Amino acid sequence: MPEKKLQLVIIEDDEDDFESFIRVLKDCQISYEMTWLKDGGEGICFLEDLENSGPSNPSKRIFFLDVNLPKISGFELLKAIKDHPITKKDYVFMLTGSKNQRERDCRK
Repeated sequence: MPEKKLQLVIIEDDEDDFESFIRVLKDCQISYEMTWLKDGGEGICFLEDLENSGPSNPSKRIFFLDVNLPKISGFELLKAIKDHPITKKDYVFMLTGSKNQRERDCRK
């Protein structure tokens, strides 16, 4: 049976932030598959594709969401991920460089 890999889904619109994230991942020396999406709309399409293709059955899927995404905010996407039957138990980390304390506390 093939080994299941960690599946990372990074939803980040800033290429510099994405590149920084990748540098950190390389230092971790872990085996993973990665999907990079650049806005909340692509995140919703990703969820729809999962539903249409069925679960990919990774060992674990982890989402990293920018709070301030174009099209659909990170908070709205978080709700969609947690409401989705395939991803509702997946881990989600919210990322922000915002100085707004309310956003940093993940409250709307």
